[in-house]
Amino acid sequence: MTVTEKLRMRRSVATLVMAAVIAFLSESTFLGTAAVLAGLVLGGIQGASACGLALLVTAIKAGGTVDFFELHWEIFLASLAAGLISKVPSETELKATAKMKARHGIKIFTAALAGYLVLILSVVFRNSSLNVHALEEILDSITLEAIEFISSIVLSIALRPVIARLLYPLNLASQELDEILGGK
Repeated sequence: MTVTEKLRMRRSVATLVMAAVIAFLSESTFLGTAAVLAGLVLGGIQGASACGLALLVTAIKAGGTVDFFELHWEIFLASLAAGLISKVPSETELKATAKMKARHGIKIFTAALAGYLVLILSVVFRNSSLNVHALEEILDSITLEAIEFISSIVLSIALRPVIARLLYPLNLASQELDEILGGK
């Protein structure tokens, strides 16, 4: 098995594990947080793929109704937004200088903010008649959302170097590139 095949297998397993976590949390209030965390930790494509797989599994389990997709399209977009900004993890994040770690922290904060904004805006658009009850619902959930937001940033900063070591190891990067370009 080539290095490329091994890394592809690891990345697929990571996506499936995250999809299982998201599917498990599909009936909880932490679904959005899991989706944003998937994007922050795995990157845009893998994070959104994990959300898509989780949505598919959950919809099939629920009898294949389209309603589930209509209600939860935002988790896919939230994960994609967070992941496209945070990008795939890199081992260099762990060994970075203080200035680079600050930049990385700002990038993760911005990515998480983008993911949560997608989730919040989806609530606003879903309740297009924004009555007092809908606004109260949003305000009641802000404290929990803030805790989840901060937790997702902390977890992401802690997990990204570990995930990078497993999925995108620097010592194998040139070998993987050679295999891809050389067609081995």
